[in-house]
Amino acid sequence: MKKYQRILLTFLLITTTLLFFFTSPVNGSYQVEVGEKIYYEITKSEADVEFDNIHETFTGFRIRNEIIPEGETVAVNVTSITEESVKWKVLLGEKNSTLEGFPAAFGSLDFAVLFFSLSGFAKTNFLSKIYTDGIVREQYHRAFIFPPILDNAPKTWDSFEKLIDDQASLLGSMLTGYQDVDCSGSYSKLNGLLTLNWWFTYKDSTVNGPIITSSETTFSYNMTTGLLENTRTDDLVTGVYYGNDFEISVITQLKHVAPPPVESVGFNFADFFANNMLYIIGGGVGLIVIIIVAVGIVVSRKKRSR
Repeated sequence: MKKYQRILLTFLLITTTLLFFFTSPVNGSYQVEVGEKIYYEITKSEADVEFDNIHETFTGFRIRNEIIPEGETVAVNVTSITEESVKWKVLLGEKNSTLEGFPAAFGSLDFAVLFFSLSGFAKTNFLSKIYTDGIVREQYHRAFIFPPILDNAPKTWDSFEKLIDDQASLLGSMLTGYQDVDCSGSYSKLNGLLTLNWWFTYKDSTVNGPIITSSETTFSYNMTTGLLENTRTDDLVTGVYYGNDFEISVITQLKHVAPPPVESVGFNFADFFANNMLYIIGGGVGLIVIIIVAVGIVVSRKKRSR
């Protein structure tokens, strides 16, 4: 059995065992309502690839088959809520993502899997295509890598603390056969926010050349609402592939923002006056002239009648 197959099998066995624990039946406690929209600005989404003399940079994120530029604000529209899960869609104008959802028990193992997948665990396949084709195929992230809505029950936040406590053992099990494995992480609760930082690195001495992967992720959740407040991921893969130096970096960043202002449907005299000042002044002068003339005519008629 090849090394990467053995590592993948070990990873799947760990996943299956821990997933049973973390996805045992629970009742979700979601602080959102169906139809509610939560807004996020995608401040950074970039993939930069260098392979020998080939260099490509892709900025933006994907909603279905559409590539959306950085800096756009998207809405997370809550579509359904049950005791076990919440489902939502990402909206940007007329562009909608496919339906996504996460179980109420989405916990530490699930996040460990996400962290690991972000780091480019299977980059060898990606590199082989560049080497064979001589071009870099476009690479874009989804708008959301981590769930924007979580169950705000204490068990959810405790699972993140367990994730940091078990970080070394989890990665050690996943990265059996790799060299220079190192990791660090931190977990804090401050002003109602849970903030987690997760970093790791490892080296893979392949027959094609050494590959070094490092990944760092930081995110915060509001423990009262269960909403994602901000995230940032920095992933870097460097090495040599069949004599070709390469470097792949991916950065994503988003933040929770206030809803866009709603246009007022009432009458705002200040705005109306500002926009129509000349007409109002001109109309007022005209009205005064009409009144003066009318008064003059009445006075003149009275004099004649005498």
